[in-house]
Amino acid sequence: MVRGEDAMRVFIHLLLNFLHRTDRERRAFYGTDLDMAAIAEMVGIAALEAEMRDPAFREAFGDYRKVVGTERQRPVNALSVSATTGIPRETVRRKLKMLVEKGVLVREGRRLHLQAGQRAESAAPGGLRARHA
Repeated sequence: MVRGEDAMRVFIHLLLNFLHRTDRERRAFYGTDLDMAAIAEMVGIAALEAEMRDPAFREAFGDYRKVVGTERQRPVNALSVSATTGIPRETVRRKLKMLVEKGVLVREGRRLHLQAGQRAESAAPGGLRARHA
């Protein structure tokens, strides 16, 4: 934007193209279930938000092809997802169960993580890569 109007037009074009492709992939995976999309994306953000503040972590795992594993993720539960998204807790519980069945999430007791076997060739919307069932 500092470079002038032409650079801003290129940036806006690239941003809109990215958003369009992301929305298309999101719809292909979640269909019309926007609650499930919001829940999965929130879990993905919460799982790594604290770690992303660490420069060493960003250096090691800044590429989507690198597997993070559950030991480096912050687990979440239905109550925290509900509080963050504003979606009723019972709806969150149902959708989380479906995400576990699809293989996007893994359950450890009452807490959930992104699937530890993330891999680049099977992208899950929400910014992280996960193995699907």
